[in-house]
Amino acid sequence: MKKLFLAILFAVGFCSQAMANVTYFSDNFDNLSAWTLKSGGSYASVSNNKLSFTSGNSQGDIFTTATFNKGYFNFDYSGVAGNDAGGYFGISTAFAGDHTWIAGSSSLALTPVNLVNDGLFHTYSIAFDSASLGVTAVHIMLEQFGNNTPGLATFARVSVTESSVAAVPVPGAIWLFVSGLLGLAALRKKA
Repeated sequence: MKKLFLAILFAVGFCSQAMANVTYFSDNFDNLSAWTLKSGGSYASVSNNKLSFTSGNSQGDIFTTATFNKGYFNFDYSGVAGNDAGGYFGISTAFAGDHTWIAGSSSLALTPVNLVNDGLFHTYSIAFDSASLGVTAVHIMLEQFGNNTPGLATFARVSVTESSVAAVPVPGAIWLFVSGLLGLAALRKKA
């Protein structure tokens, strides 16, 4: 029984190590202190830990003050259903500098990742490496583009992590597995 218990502890320790995901940046939009606004003003607005915009813009509306060089961009996005306009997620080498759109929801500007406008929140995790763009680090850039109607694009839970958030197993599954092993051990002891 002692050996089984030690094996279980080892498995839990190993799995928790495997689940570790380094977070370089995380913002749940309780304010915009981690962001800088586009010169000349911004249309960004925060409410209930969600970022939306009161009007459209181009070349970015807000930018992270921090820079990143490699990892995964993770965010939740909701766009108003039926609109061919909405949110854009990109990177920039400076504030309103050279920029590249990574994800977008309008047919006006094609992006590698399409953001869904169906009125529901969807979670995205996108790999990036600034070296592939020939630069050492980039800022995250967000905006609403293609329409000046307020609230067409909403972002939440933006983060930059070492590995994809979608690839991280659910911690509850580990405990369910361990409790099953303990149950089997108890049955074995009774028999």
